Amino acid sequence: MAVLLKINHDGPVTSLGFVTGSSLLLAGVGSYLRVFDYKKSELLSSFSIFSRNKIHGISIHDNVVVLYGGRNLSVLALDQLTSGDSQRDLTSFQKSCDDLIIDIQFSSNYQTDNLIYILTAHNIVIGVSIFLSDSIDLKIQFTKSCSEKSLLYSGSIKVTQDSAIVCAGTVLSGILLWDLNSGKILHNLVGHEGSIFGVKFNQKGDKLVSCSDDRSIKLWDFTTGENLATGWGHTARIWYLSFFNNDTQVLSASEDLTMKIWNINIEPGSDSNSNKFSLNYTQNVESHIGKHIWSCDIQQDQLLSVTGGNDGKICLHDISTKFAKNSKSKQFSYSLNQLSLNYEIFNKNDVIKNFVNFNDKGLLLTTSLGNLFLIKDNFQKFELIKKESNLNNQFSIINHQFQNNHIVILTSTTADQLILKFDNDLNIIEKKLLNILTDVNDYPYFKITNTFKFSNDNNDDNDNEKEKEKEILNILFESPNPNNPLIVRTLNLKDLSYSNDPENMWFLPKPQTEKRFIITCIEYSIQKKWLFIGSRFTNLVIYDLSKNPHQMQAWKKISKGDSISNLNIVKCFNDTLLLRIFIKDGIYFLAKITENLNYNNEINEINKIINGFNNLNIDNEKSLFQIEILLENKIAKGGFLEGAFERKSDLKFDTLISKDHENIKSNDLILYGFKSNYFYLYNETKNYEIWNNMCGGSHRSWKLFIDSDDTQIKGKFMYTKSNSIIISSFGYEDKLKFKEPVLLEGTHGREIRDLSISKKSYKFSNSNSKEILYKHLVSVSEDNSLKLGRFFSNGSIKNIWFERIHVSGLQKVKFINEEFICSSAAREEFFIWRVQDLEIVDKPLIYCYDKLKPFSSNPDLRVMDFDTILIFDNKNLVGFIFATVYSDSSIRVFYYDLKLKQFNLIISDFYKTCCVMNSKFIINDKLNKIYLCISSTDGHLVIYDVENTSKEEGELEVKKLSKMVMRKELHQNSIKSMVVENKSCEYGSGNEYYIITGGDDNGLILSRFSIDVKTGEENIEIETLIRDGASSTITSISLSGKRKDDLKIRLIVTSVDQIVRLYEIDQEKNEMVLIDKEYTTVADTGCSSICEFEDKEYCVIGGTGMSVWKINNDE
Repeated sequence: MAVLLKINHDGPVTSLGFVTGSSLLLAGVGSYLRVFDYKKSELLSSFSIFSRNKIHGISIHDNVVVLYGGRNLSVLALDQLTSGDSQRDLTSFQKSCDDLIIDIQFSSNYQTDNLIYILTAHNIVIGVSIFLSDSIDLKIQFTKSCSEKSLLYSGSIKVTQDSAIVCAGTVLSGILLWDLNSGKILHNLVGHEGSIFGVKFNQKGDKLVSCSDDRSIKLWDFTTGENLATGWGHTARIWYLSFFNNDTQVLSASEDLTMKIWNINIEPGSDSNSNKFSLNYTQNVESHIGKHIWSCDIQQDQLLSVTGGNDGKICLHDISTKFAKNSKSKQFSYSLNQLSLNYEIFNKNDVIKNFVNFNDKGLLLTTSLGNLFLIKDNFQKFELIKKESNLNNQFSIINHQFQNNHIVILTSTTADQLILKFDNDLNIIEKKLLNILTDVNDYPYFKITNTFKFSNDNNDDNDNEKEKEKEILNILFESPNPNNPLIVRTLNLKDLSYSNDPENMWFLPKPQTEKRFIITCIEYSIQKKWLFIGSRFTNLVIYDLSKNPHQMQAWKKISKGDSISNLNIVKCFNDTLLLRIFIKDGIYFLAKITENLNYNNEINEINKIINGFNNLNIDNEKSLFQIEILLENKIAKGGFLEGAFERKSDLKFDTLISKDHENIKSNDLILYGFKSNYFYLYNETKNYEIWNNMCGGSHRSWKLFIDSDDTQIKGKFMYTKSNSIIISSFGYEDKLKFKEPVLLEGTHGREIRDLSISKKSYKFSNSNSKEILYKHLVSVSEDNSLKLGRFFSNGSIKNIWFERIHVSGLQKVKFINEEFICSSAAREEFFIWRVQDLEIVDKPLIYCYDKLKPFSSNPDLRVMDFDTILIFDNKNLVGFIFATVYSDSSIRVFYYDLKLKQFNLIISDFYKTCCVMNSKFIINDKLNKIYLCISSTDGHLVIYDVENTSKEEGELEVKKLSKMVMRKELHQNSIKSMVVENKSCEYGSGNEYYIITGGDDNGLILSRFSIDVKTGEENIEIETLIRDGASSTITSISLSGKRKDDLKIRLIVTSVDQIVRLYEIDQEKNEMVLIDKEYTTVADTGCSSICEFEDKEYCVIGGTGMSVWKINNDE
């Protein structure tokens, strides 16, 4: 039995194919085939198809499925892939071809001749007959070609009733069309520049489309060979093209991560031969991250498309409702000119300023000149609301206040209010005019620039308080005068009057900030009676309205950016409140807020305004409220972030060898905002765009209304544009074509540079109360992102947070304990992250706890590696000692104080002039010694005796490295990977250490570093030298945590040749031998990590994707 057993694989989706007449979707993920029921969004089964090659194409005819990739093909019965008893390793069915396979199609008479056409990379078509019996046999019937033996980059075969037309996309920019029967070249289509990446006929067979390295799409006439139209829009290479919607539209997918829909526009001429054609893309969809949408397919009957990317994600798209030419519009508008045709009161300079949506029954519009317009009777009737003749104020500047019982409150700058109450048919049943300053004697000249109501639509758990609040409405009034307070008054919704009770009239002092305090958003906790206010220049203020007098705490400039765009209470319970904070420039936080029970108002009066979130550990001690940041992230979309909401979702996970599918309830975070000239909804949890609208940008009045629906996201986006109000709805399709758009979530969109798994295991229960074990897994990639996910005990991986704080190429990431992670990258980036798995939220949370400031003004060095020593004080973790090594040979050692959040440089030195690749502390408690072991691109292993520096008060003196204990040449070139393991006391003195290194020279070396107890002399010896430890560069070494018979140490070695090797060290003999090796389908294999679940051990391999292996330690 093999010691290494592959149990899961996530990687680029290289091929996709709908099964016509069913809800099945076949997906090639590397060399594995996954079968989905796309309507139910369920994975049915997974199969290993090829030993090494990826599945690059899928052809289906009735019950026969042909899979191909590289020089391999496999013919299977569809029943094999849908039967529950199907074997999961189908590599025995693979066949080989003499050349790379470009395309495979079934003949038009397949039912009688069982013939398939195979197009190869040298422009040759092989006719093969398929014989289905107990086994599947293939027999070559013919080989045909044309006179041009061009090398092909792409191609397709258009099967006709009598023959077939070969579309050969060459590497030299030409497209050869030739007849399969005669071998005659019909056309040589010239016009592209660079290699042809795709060419496809339409269903009628009279036109074809092509794409190439020049990033254009060309439409051709098959009869004449004429280039009818050229479309531009993609910013990178295009990998997929196809006609759809009765050949009137084209779908394309590209390296630039977009799927675009193109309309084929025809301008009629004097006759059919003089028609003018054009290609215009109407919309693009972004559903993937990183780089490349490798595969795509269209279900023509359902007008449904599916895309698969380099990120391993499979995403469904309903292209009928969004993009089809003849689909019903989900958008309608009303212009002020249209509304004012019968009213002379309207001025030509009057424009729509604001609006109220009456639960989809109608609208109330306000204009810049104070006019009020009502649209009712299902948006069919227009009515001007006349004001009293003695009322000259304009109710147009101020935001409306709207309650569910059809009450609208409009305010003017002079503090006049017009309150309108409507019945269910939107007839005005009560109208009232008030002035909010009538009872406010201290501020007779209070000019109003903005109003806000205290929202009841939060997640407080106190239902009794909510019922009381429904009878009243608290309204906050803001003045531009910095010396004026914020006035809060309570409106009784029954008689539409303000209370004169001083307890219901509050004067809240503004924080005295350097720049004028301008409110942008508010949020209110009914249970806590805490009022949260966000402002321009990212200031956050909290008022405790439960105390008399009211108390205030402010934090100025909590983040880079223009303003706080939204505040949202997530949960409120006991003494804790969770608050989401959104920065308009694309950053969002999740903060845990508690009251400081030790707060002394008199002593801390000077600390009413705190400078940002940078020193919360210290500032919380003197603050009215204690804030702990649980999550921070930067959005992928860019532009302006306006807010978010959550949507329920099922968390599913499975593996290649398990038929069990676990479902766990979870929530997806849905962000919304503006980018350039469009508004978007974006699923931040699964990283795909849900919907967008080309509204013209953020500088307009707008509102988003989301319907509560557990099955799908639907709602309305209303906005003003060109003196019109536009209502655009989404998600209201009569029949859903699929349950979830994302069938497979995938991993990173670029190569994974490093990964790490927590030692601690966590557990939660699924819907059947079954306990499920998992660990935290963190990975970093060339796309500058860090992902935190869950690694389950069945071998499946689910990513949760996609962190985008890094701005340069990542190098390393490691768990340094169960709570903290460190990551390093180019531009001298070294970040400390905090991970918490709290019961109050349904997923672990991650926050960039601190960053090491670069040492140069223009940082260009890479932090290649680091190692850590944990520092305790009376068993309490107080800090870390970090050793960081750089690409210019720098070596720096820091002490980091956790409470002060401060890096103190202890040691700063250089090795030589080469790049240092690895660093590792060697700690000997018996001799009170700390060594620093490094390896570099010169092939040497170097060990320094580092002076044992303890935590002291005050600034620590920066020192040079102490003496170099030894420098030994081990490899011819770079030492790419290195691990250190203490040799067991049973087989040594306890002062011996194994150092295992792997290099560019393919060598794997076991060295033994020892310290003489009596003399203190250090020595290093090479115990095992394996020159061909791999057939290419060794990229990572991971040590097993388990010991076989307490004698042998096992380690996983990965290399560029995509072979995973298991080695074993015999501590008694001091030798290392190869135990097992297996091929991994993860390309660019570069990192690995081993973890243990109870008595089972797993290894995760990272590169272009991830694979999970079980280590059978019983063998």
